[in-house]
Amino acid sequence: MAITNFEVYATRLRDDKLSVKLKLTIAHELCESLEFFQLQDYSRFVSILWPVIRDLLLKTPAVFMSTAPEQVSNPQQTTTQDVCKCC
Repeated sequence: MAITNFEVYATRLRDDKLSVKLKLTIAHELCESLEFFQLQDYSRFVSILWPVIRDLLLKTPAVFMSTAPEQVSNPQQTTTQDVCKCC
């Protein structure tokens, strides 16, 4: 049986020697190529790639940066009290 794109992606994502940043690039590449896979490939995708993706999500710690734009307080941001004046 020939190695498919699914196996190539799975092997690359499973490689512990690769940095998280490189794995993120690989994951983006995979997302971009998903539209080219046929519906009949779905079961193969799930059986080959889902365990690898699941393991990555479980073992890679989340990183929250307080300096990220999404985390910084925005004085222009509307509060719930501004929206609901009745409370």
